[in-house]
Amino acid sequence: FAFGDVDRNGVVDVDDVLCTIHAFIGTGSCPFGDIHPCTPDGMVDVDDLFAALNAFADFDPCCGP
Repeated sequence: FAFGDVDRNGVVDVDDVLCTIHAFIGTGSCPFGDIHPCTPDGMVDVDDLFAALNAFADFDPCCGP
């Protein structure tokens, strides 16, 4: 799966951002929303939200030069 595809549907889209927001504010479940910094740390936090937004903008911080 692509970085940021937290709902595992094969594409990074606004649904992935919304899934991460819901998990961050505690109103929903997003089992794959813990994506920053490229490895899970056990919680969905603001860093994961920014990572989802970056992925939506087609920026993958996990890719090295």
